[in-house]
Amino acid sequence: MNELNPSEHWTVIKKNMLAKSESILGISKKRQPKEWITEETWNKIKARKAIKQKINNADDTTRTTLLTEYSEINKRVKRYARRDKRAWADKRAHKAQLAAETNNSRELYEVTKRLAGKPFRCNQTGIRDAAGQMLASTQDQLNRWQEYFRSNLTAPPSQQQQQQQQQQIYHHANAT
Repeated sequence: MNELNPSEHWTVIKKNMLAKSESILGISKKRQPKEWITEETWNKIKARKAIKQKINNADDTTRTTLLTEYSEINKRVKRYARRDKRAWADKRAHKAQLAAETNNSRELYEVTKRLAGKPFRCNQTGIRDAAGQMLASTQDQLNRWQEYFRSNLTAPPSQQQQQQQQQQIYHHANAT
């Protein structure tokens, strides 16, 4: 078998560890991009990131010119982002106004939550019994919750607990 130099050995170890961790933990989800940022703004952000890389790799003579260029593009990115967010919020507000005029409270609530920065989640799944049938009454649902927690939270006694119980029985039997 070939002997690997340390850098090759490290890449093999790293690759194997990443593969194993992904199989066990799953691949991490990347952060969702902001829905209000336009493609034009994303292009400006990419350009800013490229200039930042150049600054990190530049020598002192070119660094000052790159820093001024970075400062200008950073201001532009922020300006574009503010413009995009304002346009997005205006669109949402108009949508909320239309929903209020048509008495569509569900859509109004959803738009309001989005504008507040909180995700809108609607849980429409009901509670089902052990056979998979939907439970309609509140009492049936409460009974199902009791059944569920009793079955999942009661564990069989461990060996140590069984031994302690047997010892207590033995001591009580000998004490009388």
